[in-house]
Amino acid sequence: MANILAVDDDEKIRDLLSTLLRRKGHHVLTASHGQKGIDVFRRERPDVTILDFEMPDMDGLAVLRQIREIDPRAPVIMLTGAGTEAREKQARELGVTDFLAKGFSLHELGGALIQILKRPDQEIGAPPPPQRLGGRERA
Repeated sequence: MANILAVDDDEKIRDLLSTLLRRKGHHVLTASHGQKGIDVFRRERPDVTILDFEMPDMDGLAVLRQIREIDPRAPVIMLTGAGTEAREKQARELGVTDFLAKGFSLHELGGALIQILKRPDQEIGAPPPPQRLGGRERA
């Protein structure tokens, strides 16, 4: 199944996501704050990232910007509590894949993941594309 990263400062949400996704057979990585999420993303290159909009150290938009610098096509689902239209518009401009309102159902989460994982450009379990550093590729 898929390698999924859940980034949320709320331990209960992280635990819930981890439990639900593991029951579906996915490998789940978690991060309790934005910078840790970026570090795990850079190291592990998950198939899907589930990212909280509101975090104290670095908000979800800042994390999404950095993820886009690492991999412009990486699927990212943002969890919104009380997101504004302006912030959602910013996330869309950064290429967010989907939104889930906190309080989401298992059905909604499953549906969002199915849509992402069945996309033809998603090669689950494939190695990440090489990074370009100073004109050279790094595998």
